[in-house]
Amino acid sequence: KPVPRAQLRRTLAALAAPASGEPGSEAPRGETPPPQAAPQAPNWRVLLAEDNAVNQKLACKLLEKLGCRVDVAANGREALAMCQARTFDIVFMDCQMPEMDGYEATRVLRREESGRHTPVIALTANSMPGDREECLRAGMDAHLSKPIRPEELAAALAQWLPAPAKI
Repeated sequence: KPVPRAQLRRTLAALAAPASGEPGSEAPRGETPPPQAAPQAPNWRVLLAEDNAVNQKLACKLLEKLGCRVDVAANGREALAMCQARTFDIVFMDCQMPEMDGYEATRVLRREESGRHTPVIALTANSMPGDREECLRAGMDAHLSKPIRPEELAAALAQWLPAPAKI
């Protein structure tokens, strides 16, 4: 479940790199440049439900770099309480957490949902056959495997959230 040390170092180094267009901001040959927030960042409100502190920190940095405001819940019960207290544009939900796992938290969230559908994206170390289907049965909209990859987070935001309005 924890992020491999080498992956964490590469991702943190990419996050610390200068912004696009500045000298030295090019990606090394053969590597994909890290995703950048749009010039007019949408400032989406994101809930990250994740019990692992390292994964929390990594996901928060990546999401913030993509223009999101991130709130963190350490378990499913906290996630539900936060969803009842405020509206989120999207929820990234770990499946295996203490107190209440992501599957049960999503089931309860869907039962209590009225009118507005909030996308819930599973973030899980489980990548066995059938894991994706279990997430969908619980009411999650999509499934991302850990370790978290910046391009997959960016793709999930692009797929499930509206593009920012152009002026």
